[in-house]
Amino acid sequence: MAVNKKTFSVGDEFEMPGVPGLFKILPNSAQGYEEKYDELPNNGLIILPERLIFTRYNVDAYKF
Repeated sequence: MAVNKKTFSVGDEFEMPGVPGLFKILPNSAQGYEEKYDELPNNGLIILPERLIFTRYNVDAYKF
């Protein structure tokens, strides 16, 4: 996964400007998926630290 020209892996944590909290990349099995999916390259889950709703009014504020 690339954010601001950085590459992340499962277990990494990062902050995103304008979004409160710390993001952590979790293995897919953390959400109940089979562990075989944890071994796939460039794969993982990012759980938002707070509920975030994208709307047409705020989506441009986030640079993905």
